Amino acid sequence: MRKRLARMGVTGVACLGAMAATASPAQAAEPHHWMYTNDRSDKGGRVDFWPQGDKVRLCDTQSDGAHVDLVVVNVTKDPNQKEYGLEIGGAGCCQEVDSSNAGANLAEGDCFKFVIRLIKDGREVVPSEDKAQWRNYNNSERNCDGVT
Repeated sequence: MRKRLARMGVTGVACLGAMAATASPAQAAEPHHWMYTNDRSDKGGRVDFWPQGDKVRLCDTQSDGAHVDLVVVNVTKDPNQKEYGLEIGGAGCCQEVDSSNAGANLAEGDCFKFVIRLIKDGREVVPSEDKAQWRNYNNSERNCDGVT
């Protein structure tokens, strides 16, 4: 079982009815990573990561009764920060954190693994988990080569 740190507070939550999956004009020019859950209903959750400002947005994209769970783990050798988690539920609801939130200020240049999945009735929706590793470089969109 994966060790979990305390979940971040539910700040920056917006339920839009229909999630806007596009970046704002200012964010569009910045490096940007994203991925969806791998569920059968196709894309029940989405995470976006902008290294500039360490901005992470987690959204529930479907009315499927599940909520979206995200764990961010620093996989760099001997990191100061180990991991944090977010969760959001309700179609069109999003939660955002950035470097101003305690625990979400990601070390510059470190490699972070993002694990997204759906949870319904206290259990993981199988299959739904997806993983990616992205390096926190403000001016470059890079994956983490050679890190497992």
